[in-house]
Amino acid sequence: STETATLLLATEIITIRTFRFSSLAALISLIVPPIVFWIYDFPASAVIAAGLTVLVWYRHRDNINRLRNGTESRIGKK
Repeated sequence: STETATLLLATEIITIRTFRFSSLAALISLIVPPIVFWIYDFPASAVIAAGLTVLVWYRHRDNINRLRNGTESRIGKK
């Protein structure tokens, strides 16, 4: 829905402006759809979205490790 897309975009922009990590913004934004689907009483969609979120987080575990280690590149820095 439009509300979900707007919330996802706002989450990504706020995260990027705050932390300057594109990968962190994407990972955090992935949490939004399952929550919104659950709130709007679409439990099947929430479960699917949550499963996809877990899959994407798993696939990006190298980025997560770099974020934890402080070695992930920030936006605007070389």
